[in-house]
Amino acid sequence: MVTFRQYQEESSQKPDPSVVKKLHESLRGQPGLVCWFGELLTEKFNPGKDRSIGMEEWNLVWRKALYTEWNNTVLNLVKKAKNLYRKEVLDLFCHPDIQFSMDADWCAYLYLNGLISSKTVRDEKGENTEVCRFSVPWPRNRPRHIIFFFSYIPPESVCIFLSYHCVHPDSRD
Repeated sequence: MVTFRQYQEESSQKPDPSVVKKLHESLRGQPGLVCWFGELLTEKFNPGKDRSIGMEEWNLVWRKALYTEWNNTVLNLVKKAKNLYRKEVLDLFCHPDIQFSMDADWCAYLYLNGLISSKTVRDEKGENTEVCRFSVPWPRNRPRHIIFFFSYIPPESVCIFLSYHCVHPDSRD
């Protein structure tokens, strides 16, 4: 990752390769989130310039980012989803088979704003089809925060969402 390579050159502090790999896998290259996590790892929660940044630091930063840290990139992503297409975003939590189509206004908007991507899967007929996925696994790891920002949706929808998330926390990729 460029962020860590540049940091490494400037500071001589080396991150563990597993941290760089986890950063890429978890944030899927979303520039704002990668930069933010890089900042958290190398500045705010840095174990010291004389130590490598390892998985212990990664786990701390991941937990802090989920529950106590906030930044404008996250706020911007939530605002984009909340304003126009909150129902569709909540549906993505509950239905792993929503068809991806650039012809659907909501789908195109969320895709062009970096909130969703597509994944090729086999449907019940055995044919390949495109379905929607969150671009970054971030939203499914922050159900309390998503509900808070979508708090003006009907209570029954919140209950359905939470029950689904609790029963199928890893059903989305």
